[in-house]
Amino acid sequence: MARHGHSGGGCPAEIEALLAKLTNHSENWNPRRQALVDLRKWAVAHQDDEAAFTKDLFNALAEPLIMQVKDLRSAIVRETCDALKAFSEAAGDRMRPLAYKLLPTLIELSGSGNRVIFNYVYDAAHVILKHTHVQRSIPQIVELSKHRNSMVRESCFEYLRTILCNWHTKYMERYVDAIENVVQMGLHDASPTARATARTSFVAFREHWPERAALL
Repeated sequence: MARHGHSGGGCPAEIEALLAKLTNHSENWNPRRQALVDLRKWAVAHQDDEAAFTKDLFNALAEPLIMQVKDLRSAIVRETCDALKAFSEAAGDRMRPLAYKLLPTLIELSGSGNRVIFNYVYDAAHVILKHTHVQRSIPQIVELSKHRNSMVRESCFEYLRTILCNWHTKYMERYVDAIENVVQMGLHDASPTARATARTSFVAFREHWPERAALL
């Protein structure tokens, strides 16, 4: 695949142009929406070009995309989440720098009273956790699983289940104690939904650590 010119900041010129649109706070938000659509298309077009997905790229994308996903317009949140899913599916573990910075925001937005926005961020977080093994997200999920908002807690238990069902044990071994504690908390959560998710998480936990599971 042909190489694209890079600016001094380490990002392709076309990405720099999209970032400029994303950080423009004009009342006309349609250029931002289109920039997000173009960003998603860029990720899909470069899915076979590993060199395109650099740490510089993801560091540059982090703050603008956090800003977009917090937008009150569901159309902006939808396009942001679609772009994030495309990057995760295309870049896999190379997306770790961006995923680590974004996941706490996505998880907290799971407690949004806006059901439409909730569905977008919930789906995006699941796709990211499935395709990008960002181990440092585990302590974030552990901490947010104590949130007073039941929707946030329920989402955290769902995200942990996604991790347990999709990651190799080696990616989680460092945090096994924390994961075990979250599963235990979920089994006794006040929310019936959380308890049901924790029960399925326990089954997945047992697949990785049968001896520990036997003591729970």
